[in-house]
Amino acid sequence: MISPLAKLCCCILGVIAAGVPLVYFTAAPAAPREAAAEADAQPLTRTSEVPAELRFTGAPLKIRISCGGRLLRELRPDAAAGRWQGKLELPRPEPGAELELELELEAEWPAPRDFAQAVMLELSPARLPAARDTQWTEPGEELMHAVFLFQW
Repeated sequence: MISPLAKLCCCILGVIAAGVPLVYFTAAPAAPREAAAEADAQPLTRTSEVPAELRFTGAPLKIRISCGGRLLRELRPDAAAGRWQGKLELPRPEPGAELELELELEAEWPAPRDFAQAVMLELSPARLPAARDTQWTEPGEELMHAVFLFQW
């Protein structure tokens, strides 16, 4: 039979042994993570203007389009038109590389309705086929916060 003092010593040694890796992981330099965060925060350098068309239901008060945390366009659309056409400054892929875009869209309608609202965004980059994505709100929601995905 092991004495209580021996059990206590074994428990203390086990806790110390479990804490040794923590010292290694917490003492490691954080520079690589900070450098990666800075690289993500840098503005996009290779961009081009891409024709875009935005169609929406109802009469939104405002629509904001962002890419990578950078605001591309804030619109106060004409409700009677139900659409907006213009250009967006989007990242340009490296030659021969696949292009994948995630555009964040926020839309706000004046009052909740008993039906769903929709926003459709179509992009027509040069030398690539047009691509579109449509997102819907739930019935009664007056805010939309959605991610539109495009791949070529």
